[in-house]
Amino acid sequence: MTSLRFVFLLATLASFVVAKESVRRGLQENGNPNWKWDDLRFVTFGGSRTCGVGLPEDIREDATFSGLLNHADNKSVCGSSMPEYPALCLHSLIGEDSIYDVIVLEFLRADKDGAMFDLTRHLRTRFPHAIIIYLDYWFPNEFSYIPEDNKSFRQYYEEHRDPSNDDFQTEVLDGTNEEDWAHQFYDRGVLQEAADEFNAFVLAFPEVESHPIETVQQFGTLFGNDMEHFNRRGHAWIRDKIIELLSSLNYDNSRSITNPFPSMDYCEIFYTNGQCTLRTNMTIKPFQVEGAGKKYALEVRTGQDTIDIYNTFGEDTAYLYLSFMATGPEAHYTPKTLVQVFNDSGHPTANYVIDSQLQLHDVDEHVEVVVNYKIGPVSPGESTVRFTFLDTEEKQQPENSGILRIVGLILSQNQFSEQVISDF
Repeated sequence: MTSLRFVFLLATLASFVVAKESVRRGLQENGNPNWKWDDLRFVTFGGSRTCGVGLPEDIREDATFSGLLNHADNKSVCGSSMPEYPALCLHSLIGEDSIYDVIVLEFLRADKDGAMFDLTRHLRTRFPHAIIIYLDYWFPNEFSYIPEDNKSFRQYYEEHRDPSNDDFQTEVLDGTNEEDWAHQFYDRGVLQEAADEFNAFVLAFPEVESHPIETVQQFGTLFGNDMEHFNRRGHAWIRDKIIELLSSLNYDNSRSITNPFPSMDYCEIFYTNGQCTLRTNMTIKPFQVEGAGKKYALEVRTGQDTIDIYNTFGEDTAYLYLSFMATGPEAHYTPKTLVQVFNDSGHPTANYVIDSQLQLHDVDEHVEVVVNYKIGPVSPGESTVRFTFLDTEEKQQPENSGILRIVGLILSQNQFSEQVISDF
């Protein structure tokens, strides 16, 4: 990276606290009369970075890059580091009446194909004139230090930084060589291919192959001490780059229209709010997740529990995904449960055994997460989902023995991999 580029980066970072009025003024002063800040409608799809993980909770909503673009018509759809979930649930997530001028997609670079193409295709079909922007980034913890058994960058940084100073300390890399650092390089071309196909834009961090130490030293200032999530400076930098791109475009947002959704879906996730409208003989109950607080679930307890579902997609087959709690390395719920779907004639259309025990290797700490698995096809009209326990384990915790916690349901015309990743 040239010294000129470094000076530009420092100048950008020095002005990271920018009022909305300053952003509005920047759009108006670029000479493009079509840009009116108060008319811009943003939606951002992404994972933990879009959600502002790592920022103080009292400022999180306003300090993320999407929050810094905030006004009443903006929306952030966060909760999945991969694009499968929003691709399956696009209609449920944004609703029938929403219209957007700018769409930002923030997903890990490793997961930019498959569902990413489908999600972008659906968005482009729905919003034919919107500006679609992919964020293409890496983070320092993707590096590992080879001389010390491939120690993660986070661990190396924690061992060498001054704990009294929360600013990024470039000197921790002094004395290391380029060949000391390993990095997993993902194919940036996949993302550019998607951008070319759907008339989208890519906002990319500079590549690190040539000068990894210099690049990490310069861009490490954008990350918190976990070396994965943006700090306030990083979110402001992303916001500024989005504004810089928008300011360069000749776009008239009066052209923004909507076409019919290319596919429909029904997605109900009651994990965070406890609001469940499903027809079932189970009741919604609160429970505690360590580090995440109170959550809600339907508890499968008898082995005779059912959920009634309805495929409203005309004569088309739908696909059922279930969201449930899983733990590891030890099982804290009934590990294996047979899930069957029966149509209104009583014939089975899907059979799947879900396993709530995570298969973790070299992990000692207790992990409890939401997982989503495809159960199978659902016929048009009414169907019943039936749960049957296959086994129990004496090692389960007494308070959870013999239960399975269902936290959501997805019914979509699309299907992707067997497992869909989400971070609710």
